[in-house]
Amino acid sequence: MTEILEICKKFNLTVNEYAFIYLKFYGFDILNLADVGDLVEKGYAFNDNTINIKTAKKILGVGDINFWEFYNIFPSKVDRGTRILRAVNPDSKIADKHRRKYLSKVKSLNEHNKACSQAKIFVSRQMKKDGGLYIPTLDRILNNAEWESWDFKEETGGLASKIKMK
Repeated sequence: MTEILEICKKFNLTVNEYAFIYLKFYGFDILNLADVGDLVEKGYAFNDNTINIKTAKKILGVGDINFWEFYNIFPSKVDRGTRILRAVNPDSKIADKHRRKYLSKVKSLNEHNKACSQAKIFVSRQMKKDGGLYIPTLDRILNNAEWESWDFKEETGGLASKIKMK
């Protein structure tokens, strides 16, 4: 809660205004939660139903999350090409479904960076261990937000390629 109060102070917002921006940014259909007139004057909203996405990203600490960076960490197929983990075509319905699911779970650039770094280490370890045979499908990884349970640390003071699990 203190983090939100600090953000409100930094951007000269009330808690209600912050809540309005947050809820609108993440797609909730709300009306009259905040005095939108003040948000329009401050440049955070255009009218009572449309927020300024650029400033909302700054307020919420959301950078431009690049889902495809995360997506491409995972091979499309493993087990000599017989087991499919993710779609090859980024324009496919499955890839779009994965993108929407990922962006619904990862809300900040920091979370995205952590997810990517953990996924890289996980995939690298699995590929070295058994050719990726036990890498779960991207559906499972996204449904369970599995990167949140991975806590891999790179060793320091040795070979950078050595990785150990905490």
